[in-house]
Amino acid sequence: MTVPLIKVKPFLRLFITCFFMLVFRQAFSQQTAIDSLLRLFPQTENRKDRCVLLTELSSAYRIVDPKKGIYFGVLAQKNAQDLDWKKGMGEAMFVLASNYQLTAEYPKSLDLFFGALKIAESLEDDKLMAKSLSEIAIVYRKTEEYEKTLLYAERSLKILKDQFGKRICNRAGSKL
Repeated sequence: MTVPLIKVKPFLRLFITCFFMLVFRQAFSQQTAIDSLLRLFPQTENRKDRCVLLTELSSAYRIVDPKKGIYFGVLAQKNAQDLDWKKGMGEAMFVLASNYQLTAEYPKSLDLFFGALKIAESLEDDKLMAKSLSEIAIVYRKTEEYEKTLLYAERSLKILKDQFGKRICNRAGSKL
């Protein structure tokens, strides 16, 4: 049975319209967040707060322009390094790695995720450890290294289960 083309066209038009509305809505809301962070930056004098803002900018740009995300991530990493602030360094490395992952620069991404993981382990920061392990697994999945994918995904899920319970573990597992 074939569907008449006349009935499909309105549905297709509606689907395409809804799709672009959702995409533009996401991009617009992200741009609003970026604009807010950029306005806050000149007013922020505390160096740690500036580092946090740079990390947040890197994260926000990750969705709309990963290359700008990399720029702000590098600044955040340098800032945290200058402050000798391990927690800030780990978060900056994680977000920077996420930007490199989105530009398919997987070796750089892995180096930074492993760096963030090492810092997280030294700080006993379970949340950053679980996030880093999960993203490492995702990069290995993208590079079709499935044994490593499984290894790091299981480590991440174990931390999530031990620290945060089954509900969050199920949610994180669906990402892989």
